[in-house]
Amino acid sequence: MRAAAPLLAVLALIQMPAHATAPTARTRVRDETVFYDVSGITTHDIAQQINLHGPGGIYRSLVAGNTKASIEWSLEMQQARGSCSLAGVDITLDVRTTLPRWTDAGRATRQVRRKWERFLERLQDHEARHRAIGIETASRVQAAALARTVAPDCMSLRAAIAAVVVNEIREGGRRNREFDTQTRHGLDTGLGLDD
Repeated sequence: MRAAAPLLAVLALIQMPAHATAPTARTRVRDETVFYDVSGITTHDIAQQINLHGPGGIYRSLVAGNTKASIEWSLEMQQARGSCSLAGVDITLDVRTTLPRWTDAGRATRQVRRKWERFLERLQDHEARHRAIGIETASRVQAAALARTVAPDCMSLRAAIAAVVVNEIREGGRRNREFDTQTRHGLDTGLGLDD
């Protein structure tokens, strides 16, 4: 009777599904900050420069900063014994933040410099929230991919994962737009030069 237990253990190992090993997951975040120069010694002059040179462009309302996040993803799959399993998922989040750089700070009054510092701090906080939404979205993309680890074939598995990944990326975009709508692009959080 004792020989039966090791034999059952060997049979169990032989019949283990190919996806028994947990898939590997890796997320990388690559940050880039770019600056555009603004000049002026009054808050009005600086605001005009932001409107002219900022990421909103001349035909849009005052948009001082911008954060764009893009997600790239790749899957590693293994076909074995009539099924396909997810072996790994790699997520790369590229975050590009655009901010103003004031070139005339040395010529302005202390009061204008303080307003600029408050403005820039609030703008950076606002853009950091957009970055955080991007990181949250990348995390959700990874979780969505890892929730679907096996299918009868790799084409089906890739299609199932792609559907949920695309949905999570769209949802991240919606959360970013909602954040800007709720804060009026940061204006409701005190993002302005004339406060």
